[in-house]
Amino acid sequence: MTAALSRAGWNVLSDDISIIRGADEARIEPCTTGICVWTDTQSALGLEAERCETMAGYDGKVRYLGTSPAPALGASLAACVTLERDPLIGSPALERLGSSDGIKSIIQQLILFNPNGLPDERLPPIEAAVATVSEVPFFRLRYPSGFAALAEAEILLRQLLGG
Repeated sequence: MTAALSRAGWNVLSDDISIIRGADEARIEPCTTGICVWTDTQSALGLEAERCETMAGYDGKVRYLGTSPAPALGASLAACVTLERDPLIGSPALERLGSSDGIKSIIQQLILFNPNGLPDERLPPIEAAVATVSEVPFFRLRYPSGFAALAEAEILLRQLLGG
């Protein structure tokens, strides 16, 4: 999804991890560069070979450098959107989540990213998640497997962001 959005001209901050900071206003900063895709995805999306780098240690995976400049560091956070591939649905769906579901979604991602993390290591990110979800709207974008629905998912995101 992030590679398709980047290919379509979106400024993608990260396809993996971003840092949310700020006591008064949520601001976001990237932690990773490029978008990691398998070579079949590179081919299916028509990602230019000169914009892709082979990833060491990953047979058949490349880092797509995108086509648009990255957003400025410390950009304001307007909304949180989690992506969820769902092979059981026919078309993309964007739903607004309440605070508790938004926090639950963030916590699930924190645990998946660091399943062996100690409770003391997890508390600050969870506290930040609670603060963030109270400041900005939280959404889940569910989309079917395959590439056919990517254009429809992009339309939903453009509508959400007013573009």
